[in-house]
Amino acid sequence: MTSTALASNPPATDTALPRLHTARGKVEIRAGETLLAALLRHGHPVEYQCRSGYCGACRLTVDAADQAKVH
Repeated sequence: MTSTALASNPPATDTALPRLHTARGKVEIRAGETLLAALLRHGHPVEYQCRSGYCGACRLTVDAADQAKVH
């Protein structure tokens, strides 16, 4: 299964967390939370195996992003 997401970040503040805009709505990523964990918490059907990023099964495609804010 393949998912796509649009990445964006709110204005820089100490409490601002990254947000994704997906076909299912907004996903806010909590401090210390992985993208996979945030998507699963919001009910997105993401294929995964190792939950640590090693195997690459959960790789997603970013359709658009604010390049100045993507690291």
